Amino acid sequence: MSPAKHQGIFLINVKKDKLPVAGCKVTKGEVVDTPDTRVQVIRNGYLAIREMKMIELRHLKEKVKSVTKGKDCGILVDISSGIVTPEYLKIDPHIDLKSFHFLPGDKLVTYHNKSVKRRCKWVPKGFA
Repeated sequence: MSPAKHQGIFLINVKKDKLPVAGCKVTKGEVVDTPDTRVQVIRNGYLAIREMKMIELRHLKEKVKSVTKGKDCGILVDISSGIVTPEYLKIDPHIDLKSFHFLPGDKLVTYHNKSVKRRCKWVPKGFA
């Protein structure tokens, strides 16, 4: 997991559309762009949105595969693929993915979904 602190929004042109990109500074580790990279948003100390798919990672207007600690980057995510967490809905019941936007101070954490081969051959009754 690699956290990045959101600092502002900027727009980029992608296929004749202007898309908002979260301008961030990597605070720990390395943010890596792979097909299975996901992003979650931590707002005011609460996990607000999880499972957003990262579309693109940029550094100085260039598409890159990774950005290391201390560097600025732009993270373009598919917000519609995200899931609002129930704990955050209690705090902000009006949050909506269609109108969601990043706020300065939001923490974006990147992680990778990894499939693991099952080692156990035993299957409990009813789970076949």
